[in-house]
Amino acid sequence: ETEVKILRKVGFFPAIQEASGVIPEGPLKILVEGVNRQLSTKDALVAMIPSLGPKGGEFKEIYITAFKEIVLHGKDPATVTKQLKEKLLKLFEETGAPLPPPDSQ
Repeated sequence: ETEVKILRKVGFFPAIQEASGVIPEGPLKILVEGVNRQLSTKDALVAMIPSLGPKGGEFKEIYITAFKEIVLHGKDPATVTKQLKEKLLKLFEETGAPLPPPDSQ
């Protein structure tokens, strides 16, 4: 029930697939169906948002920068991520948060 409210209010997709079945129509329904198809592929990669506490906003800033550079400006993903890597690693170091896979392996 909580995840359905989150989905409806902010468009953040719940971790529980059944919650997405509650949306009967409209743009969110289309997005939910697309996300569910992606998650059900054999080569799907699930990415978790790191728990960085008060530094979460800095993570968001790095993420948005990467998105803009790669998707909107057509820059090379390897180059962009290499440029942002040190800033991102510093956030994890400062907060003591574990690195997500594959970097944690």
